[in-house]
Amino acid sequence: MKRKQCWLPALLVSIACSCARPEANLDVNLVESSAREHHLQSRLALGVVSSADPATDKRCSLFNERIDAFISGLRDSLLADTAATPRELWVSDTLFRATDRYISARLTVYTYSGGAHGMTRFHAFNYDTCEQEFIDNARLLDYTRKAEIEKLLKVRLDNKDGRFTVDPVLTPSTVINFSAGEMIFTYPPYALGPYSSGAAEIIVPLEALGKAVKPRL
Repeated sequence: MKRKQCWLPALLVSIACSCARPEANLDVNLVESSAREHHLQSRLALGVVSSADPATDKRCSLFNERIDAFISGLRDSLLADTAATPRELWVSDTLFRATDRYISARLTVYTYSGGAHGMTRFHAFNYDTCEQEFIDNARLLDYTRKAEIEKLLKVRLDNKDGRFTVDPVLTPSTVINFSAGEMIFTYPPYALGPYSSGAAEIIVPLEALGKAVKPRL
């Protein structure tokens, strides 16, 4: 499923200079689409990052292509299931950071393959724009400080109504995003309690995480 891209100007410079200077925002164009393929109904609402600078725009394209490939894989998996039950795929994103230094996006993926209800999952895509590489959790946080990070997660979880019955934990697969001053931890339904508890988003300032944050941020 291709996404049309609209190129808008942004003040960006070469790789070396952009990594040394203050960050400049990338342009983000919201692209919405829907399609029906056999038994699959899909809806997408995604931000496409771009730049008028050719070198930076090429690095943005690598990010956009990774997102496209991921969504194509989801679609192909649902199409491969030839059961008669209609399938649904809804994908949207949240961009916590989109600059010539870093891109941090969270995809919200809802799929329905039959049963009482669909499933909502989250996926983090963290990208070093200058180095043209994706960043995994082990390069964001010092996992030897797992215990102190989990204490912060527990304290900052909004659970005034008591709907969450399980304390948040930090694992290699935890969905983690970041902005200029915060880290965002997202837990899907069932992770912290029954399905009715819903999803949880926990925001922790980078300052509070202290040395648990890797130096690259």
